[in-house]
Amino acid sequence: MLEKLHGDSPMRIRFLQTILETAPENYKPIPEVYDVPTIGIEGEYYLQYCGIHHPAYRIIELPDKIYQAVRLTRVS
Repeated sequence: MLEKLHGDSPMRIRFLQTILETAPENYKPIPEVYDVPTIGIEGEYYLQYCGIHHPAYRIIELPDKIYQAVRLTRVS
């Protein structure tokens, strides 16, 4: 039996669904990034979930390319 979602859960799930729908189709877990859950395509696309323990800053070693960084914080 499915439970009814309460509060802002439906909105947060839709937000995550939107992000995953715009991600490249062939993304997969990247276990080499061990401190936060990460999916993506190595060297091309990374999506990390930091949860409530998000760091003030983060250093990420990437190949020499042009990247776009986006910080997604809250769903309103």
